[in-house]
Amino acid sequence: MLGYVYGKGHVLNTNQDLGVKVATPVGTFVGQLLFGWLADVVGRKRMCKSLALGTLDFCVLALINILQMASSL
Repeated sequence: MLGYVYGKGHVLNTNQDLGVKVATPVGTFVGQLLFGWLADVVGRKRMCKSLALGTLDFCVLALINILQMASSL
C-alpha cells in the first residue's frame, strides 16, 4: 500500500523499503518503553481509560473530517 501511494511505479525503492523495515520495530520499541513508563507513573487503569478515550476522540474527529470531505464532492 505504501508503494502504491508513495512509490514510483507503485513500488518503493530500496531505501524507502529499508526505512519502513527499520522504523517499524524502532517505533514499537520506543512506544513500549514510553507507554510502559507512563502507565507506571499514572497507573495502569487510568492509562487504559485515557488511551481508550483518546482513541475514541481521534476516531470521531477523523469521521467528522471524512464526512465533511465527502459532502463537499
